Amino acid sequence: MGTLGLTEQERSVLEGRLGSRADAAANAAKQERERYLSGGGAAGAGTNLLGAQIGEGQLRSQNTAIAQAIEEQNLKKVADQTDEIRALEAANAQYKADRAAALAGVVAGGFEGATTSAMNKALESGAKAPSANAVSAIAKMYGLSDDQARGLLEVTASNPEAAVLFGKLK
Repeated sequence: MGTLGLTEQERSVLEGRLGSRADAAANAAKQERERYLSGGGAAGAGTNLLGAQIGEGQLRSQNTAIAQAIEEQNLKKVADQTDEIRALEAANAQYKADRAAALAGVVAGGFEGATTSAMNKALESGAKAPSANAVSAIAKMYGLSDDQARGLLEVTASNPEAAVLFGKLK
């Protein structure tokens, strides 16, 4: 077998199945040719020879048809296997995309949890000057500048309701 297509065993089964019919036809053509060539004397020799040639042509046509039938089955199997490979590749790509999306969701959830925790710590401690890490985390989470994030943390430290409202706006 090549990369795709019929295996040698499948090909030999098809050749055997179709070949046995061809052998029977070849035997019949041979007998017919011998019958045409054996009798009739000189007067029917041309007709007999023409009949023999027609029989041989039919045999060649039948052998060509057998080879073509085998090749058609081989090409169909190649196409089926190619379609199957493409479907598997598409399923694999979808799996990878789903996995990446799920991982991104976990990372985003962890980041949001960490920044929310930093805001809550600032609120609980009553700190007016937030840490640089908290400012940076809030700035990244909400797409703010460091000054805006610092201001947000300072406002929410003195006014917990503002933190709840800002969380709803997000």
